[in-house]
Amino acid sequence: FQEYRATPMGRPASDNDPDIFHDKELMIADSRPNSPKRGRVYVTWTRFESRPQPLGGVSPIVFSQSTDGGATWSPQVIISGNNAALCTDFSDVPGDCDQDQGSHPVVGPDGTIYVIFGNGNTPLPGINQVLMVRCPPSNSCNSTTDWEGPFRIGTLNGTHPTGLPGNPEGCP
Repeated sequence: FQEYRATPMGRPASDNDPDIFHDKELMIADSRPNSPKRGRVYVTWTRFESRPQPLGGVSPIVFSQSTDGGATWSPQVIISGNNAALCTDFSDVPGDCDQDQGSHPVVGPDGTIYVIFGNGNTPLPGINQVLMVRCPPSNSCNSTTDWEGPFRIGTLNGTHPTGLPGNPEGCP
């Protein structure tokens, strides 16, 4: 059931900054009857942030939630995490998993929020990994410390043209 509103809904992100670009937003709601967080709406996305060279920019995964059907949203929080064993390169903070793309939120039967995403903080060019973070139902999920992980799921097997020497016509 969706309530009609004549006033604009809230926004999870509203930056007026030319150095920040929000991309690939995905949303899910917890509709499980026995979930302690039933009725909440969650959105995750990639936040591209320009940075000075040599890094050039970061792209962490960001999260926000609504407890009132989208009228208001929690402050955005970076959830992609830090793991020095997994995220070894291309970060201005050692271990930060901040070269990310394509987050996909999933709600478990107990209300746990799982977010799966691609990560490129690996030492091998073109060999990216799939990571996952989670927020247990006992946590509010409104701060970085509420989230567990990241955990490595596997290698990201992309099918995009890459522009590498074996495929000079591919995307750069």
